[in-house]
Amino acid sequence: MPHRPGADSGTGYQGGMDLEWRADASAMVGPGAFGVLDLGLRSGPWSAELYTDTLDLRWQPSSDRGRAWVGGRAAAWSAGFLPFRWRDGARDPGNELGARYVGPDAGFVRYGPGGTWAGASAAVRAWSFFPLAATTREVPGLTSVTTADLAAGWWREWGHAEVHLGFDARPAAWSPHLRGELALCAPGPVSPLVELRGQWAAGTDELTALRLGGTSPYVLPLAGLAVAEHHVEDVFAARTGAVARAAGVEASGFVDTATFGGDDGPTEVAGLGASVVARRGTAFAETSAGVAPWTERPTGAAWGAWLRFGTTWR
Repeated sequence: MPHRPGADSGTGYQGGMDLEWRADASAMVGPGAFGVLDLGLRSGPWSAELYTDTLDLRWQPSSDRGRAWVGGRAAAWSAGFLPFRWRDGARDPGNELGARYVGPDAGFVRYGPGGTWAGASAAVRAWSFFPLAATTREVPGLTSVTTADLAAGWWREWGHAEVHLGFDARPAAWSPHLRGELALCAPGPVSPLVELRGQWAAGTDELTALRLGGTSPYVLPLAGLAVAEHHVEDVFAARTGAVARAAGVEASGFVDTATFGGDDGPTEVAGLGASVVARRGTAFAETSAGVAPWTERPTGAAWGAWLRFGTTWR
């Protein structure tokens, strides 16, 4: 979670029943390019949001003591980034699938002293699949994934830490996981940036593995790689760099590294990136770009950029 659950990050009822809205558009440029259009409406604890092909409906009351939620999601065709598959640095169209899911979720977070919090969540997703134009693999049948997590963390404007312990269960198997994240970025005109993320898991599959690669907010980021280029189980990733701020503009430069398990032993990837974010009132525009010079591509250098603009809740 990039923000303390219940903070003004578009989650949690903060009081009042006025109708609010938000909208933004974004695009991944480079290999594996795609576009995103997000729209949202909320009134009090009720919200409806459309993330391109995914509809999210939610009731999530909150107070100074914590928040809770009951909701559901339905994705139409690109669930889990399964239409974007990579192998040995190149697109793998024969292994790509269209994917849908639908299902409910619920949870709660309780705030503690000093910015601490703890909570639990659970979700059920019913998945279905269909072949794309170039798909050559066997199309799986209907399946379901049940996820449950216990979580605890700490939050401040300049940093956060969190840990999640839980499992993903399918009809014939289950996968335990332990995930952690630490991010620090002090206020001021110039400050260092440190972000650490990791996971230990067992028995994951293409539905439950973490997605690594790219700079979109939907994956474990690594500059220069295509979005969700790697599906990973045990992984440690780090982002280190610096941030400069002035007059509503924030610019950063960073180095991304990650180590994860593979069929032939540990795999290491790295990328170099930069980003610029400008804000004025509720409006914002951001861009980030990166290159992974140590990742081989049949067609040239590994690179990518993320562009986004829109408005937060207003």
